[in-house]
Amino acid sequence: MDSAVLECPEEGCTAVFTKYGNLERHLALGKHQLVPEKETLLDYAMERYAENIEGLREHSTPNTLKDALTTLPAGVLPFSNQKGWAIPSKKVSKKYDKDVVQFVMKKFEDSSNKKLKIYPKLIAKELREQIKDGTLQFAPDTWLNYKQILNLYQTFGRKSRELEEKTKKKKHRRATEALELKLLLHFHLLFVLLKTEFLEELNQKEYDDSEDIYDEISEENQDFYHLIEEIEKEKEAIFDS
Repeated sequence: MDSAVLECPEEGCTAVFTKYGNLERHLALGKHQLVPEKETLLDYAMERYAENIEGLREHSTPNTLKDALTTLPAGVLPFSNQKGWAIPSKKVSKKYDKDVVQFVMKKFEDSSNKKLKIYPKLIAKELREQIKDGTLQFAPDTWLNYKQILNLYQTFGRKSRELEEKTKKKKHRRATEALELKLLLHFHLLFVLLKTEFLEELNQKEYDDSEDIYDEISEENQDFYHLIEEIEKEKEAIFDS
């Protein structure tokens, strides 16, 4: 059977006993086990406020602050910072080292050719560990972190896509110009052949000094002019499209 627990009746005392005689002896001695009460910041503020209102304090400055304050000697300024010390300093833009950029770009190209994923943190680690002739290949002040390498990779990708797009447009423009030139030569040759054929046909006719030897409104001439007009229309339709 568990023994009953007897608590000290004194407020704040945490002592407990299993025998009544021990409790009596504890009360007779008066050695209570008091746990110091924790004071919150709000309790502290309220107590200080009450003391100030009731005029119980001689000075309004807490002792903790009073101990921290020191009296400056005569002629000594409280601040020694130069004018403008609180203004944020301008960030100095640091240029990328050419050799470092070439090293990183080579990593990009190798990964792209092998269709491998880019790991900027791994490249940054390799950059710091490169050894040449027993010493570091790249000076510490030229190292790039993984964010800078990632930014380079994104810029590299964007420039590559722009260059590829320009190359495609240039090839398309050259192909279009070549086609236009080819068609122009074709129509020019066709025009020359038709003109030659027409003249040969005209020369094969018997000579006649009558006024009917050449008639602009004859059926043959009208067919020829109509054909020339159709060729010109086709040329305009092709080059305007």
